[in-house]
Amino acid sequence: MRWLAVWLLLTGVYFAGQLATPLLTGGGWRYGRESLAHLATVPLIQVVALRVVALVRRSVRGPRRPRRQL
Repeated sequence: MRWLAVWLLLTGVYFAGQLATPLLTGGGWRYGRESLAHLATVPLIQVVALRVVALVRRSVRGPRRPRRQL
């Protein structure tokens, strides 16, 4: 579940940067089809990348052992 929180943080930062950049460079709020497609695909790619990282970490660690209860 931690990867989901990381993804939400990354997505929020990404969207804020994409929305603030045109204002800081003197542009407007207009977005074309390409920009909207870019805004939609990058978070999905981030999800896939974070999922791959989680799977690789699990495979490196090995199988989980049951926790001992106190």
